Amino acid sequence: MDKRISVIIPNYNGGRTIGKCLEALFASSYSSFEVVVVDDCSTDSSREIIGRFPCRLIPLGERSGASRARNIGAQNSSGEVLFFIDADCIVQEDTLSLVDRAV
Repeated sequence: MDKRISVIIPNYNGGRTIGKCLEALFASSYSSFEVVVVDDCSTDSSREIIGRFPCRLIPLGERSGASRARNIGAQNSSGEVLFFIDADCIVQEDTLSLVDRAV
């Protein structure tokens, strides 16, 4: 049975790349996953872009860094498996399936 995977993405001013990152995730052949994006007080168009996708956006109240953003994402995830990527990563269609098989 497929494990639920939480994909956690810290974001800070990732407007140039976060859209492609999320497009790739939602084109996944794997269906049991959620995406949690933690925005670290971006000043660009990141939040607007993220809002176009069916993911959970958690805005931080003050700049805290990627490590804290990852930790907050993990605390607000519901998956059995946590999969961390950055806002400039583009996963392949089978990436989450491979993660499921590996754990």
